Amino acid sequence: MKKYLLSVIIPIIVNTGYSQSNTAPNPDIRTPRLGIGVYYLSSHGAVSDAQIGMNSVTFGTDNTAIIQSVLDKAKNAPVTVYWDGRYSVTGLKIYSNTTIIANAGCVAIL
Repeated sequence: MKKYLLSVIIPIIVNTGYSQSNTAPNPDIRTPRLGIGVYYLSSHGAVSDAQIGMNSVTFGTDNTAIIQSVLDKAKNAPVTVYWDGRYSVTGLKIYSNTTIIANAGCVAIL
């Protein structure tokens, strides 16, 4: 009974995607591309020069206008924003269909 059960279960597992394919990957998958609605703040001109230390804070360039222009794109369609630096801002309006992904070590100084 055990041999019969294994002979039925193993082909099901192998044919349902749990095994690795022997075919070469699609070359388009290996090349990372930004999708529609994906934005990195540094590529839009935000300057990452703010610093937070143990006993000090250095306010850098005010990036409010640049970052808000990226966030405003969410008025019409969902956006994903990669917060990829240490940015000084004075205040931001974030819309409900906005996803913000903060990379390690990145901050917002208000």
